[in-house]
Amino acid sequence: MLTVNDNWWDEPQHNLTRIEFSPIGSDATRIAALLSGELDFITPAPLQDIDRINRSDGASVIVAPALRTIMLGLNHGDKLHDSNVTDANPLADKRVRQALNMAIDMDLIRKKIMRERSRNAGLLVAPPVPGHDPDLDSRPAPDLEKARALLTEAGYPDGFEVGLDCPNDRYVNDEEICQAITSMWARIGVDANLTAQTKSKHFEKALAGGSDIFMVGWATLPMLDSYSVLSALLHTPGERMGAWNPGGYSNPKIDELTSKVATELDKEARLAMMTEALKIARDDVAMIPLHQQPLAWAVRDGVDIPITADNKPRLWYATVE
Repeated sequence: MLTVNDNWWDEPQHNLTRIEFSPIGSDATRIAALLSGELDFITPAPLQDIDRINRSDGASVIVAPALRTIMLGLNHGDKLHDSNVTDANPLADKRVRQALNMAIDMDLIRKKIMRERSRNAGLLVAPPVPGHDPDLDSRPAPDLEKARALLTEAGYPDGFEVGLDCPNDRYVNDEEICQAITSMWARIGVDANLTAQTKSKHFEKALAGGSDIFMVGWATLPMLDSYSVLSALLHTPGERMGAWNPGGYSNPKIDELTSKVATELDKEARLAMMTEALKIARDDVAMIPLHQQPLAWAVRDGVDIPITADNKPRLWYATVE
């Protein structure tokens, strides 16, 4: 519990006297506590319960777009870990990566799983992030026939097996999204063996390089800059770069641009280089961007708190009637 400091030097922009933090892992229990008046504010509010909360007496939901882009990381190494293809890595072929991306119907996922509150992504960063270019931010239209043709051209006319790792307690509806993607890939002959587990085990496996395909989210915080994506996700793994690139993606041009971005002082030149690198990654399907997940907080009537894209409640701006 935190209590107000009456001797604070500045003029407060809140009217709180104390803050009590109550960790509640269960969605149902957390919502019940809000609706009963036990809590004033909860985060997150599950998407599937937004309408119910808004219909209730005494509570409502605040919804806003988030910075966090949900994407699929890919194994770019010599072989897959969980596949019937043992002498090569199908994901090393750009045509295969294009086929997988093209087979995912994000409009359907947005409608059925995300309750039309997510934003489909064609780039690895959200629109507010410097380096984003709206002209590049579009996903390929779902095209199963073309996806199958690309697989055939790459030498996999009957598809192949591949491992898909997802958390089940980290991102909004993460496991449900991966289940949907598994079904979509099956339609082009790609049999994804889904492993959905708690985030600690998921990231332990993924960051150790044990995944063929894995879900990850990136919000470019705290710097709010595309450099974090370039340096952590896309740069060739090394001593200082590529910490979140366990699949070993490597593109000399992206590496070159990342190094230049790190030291460039001219704002416009730097933005142009970040945009160029993101375009290269998009065209090469270095990773598969899915969407920016939504933010949903719920408050008791009379509680006012600003919601921000970084999903960090700033209670020093909150007021309670």
